[in-house]
Amino acid sequence: MSQKAYARFVERISLVVTDASKREAMLAALDSYLDGNRDTYDCNLTPDCVMVFGMLRFEIDLAIARSAKARTRVRERRASVSPGIREVAKPLVNNCPKKASANGKIKAEPTPTDDGQHEDTLRLPRRIRRAVDCKTRAKTRWGKLG
Repeated sequence: MSQKAYARFVERISLVVTDASKREAMLAALDSYLDGNRDTYDCNLTPDCVMVFGMLRFEIDLAIARSAKARTRVRERRASVSPGIREVAKPLVNNCPKKASANGKIKAEPTPTDDGQHEDTLRLPRRIRRAVDCKTRAKTRWGKLG
């Protein structure tokens, strides 16, 4: 789970639970739940705190799933681009063979390989692709009326 999500849960617990001992028990239960103790996280909680934590549990599970998806996306992205290509990709940002099509969209030029087949060029990050797209698009100050 991200630090931002964890901070939001701690803040919500602090707002809802005003008693200091119950608040500490709730925060300990949150930490225990995040550590993976799904069965024993609520052993030190009072019944009202169990109910409050039960309401938060759905959102905590969503945050855990969101974080897991983000980690797998990063892992897949890093696995798809080898370390040698990552080092080469940074200097090639301005020299990448790109062409603007008739509608202004950027397309990657296929590069021929040794066996005569075509291979697409390196896929640049979205931020760089958008920057190139903005630079190649014609600047219009005003749109057409009517």
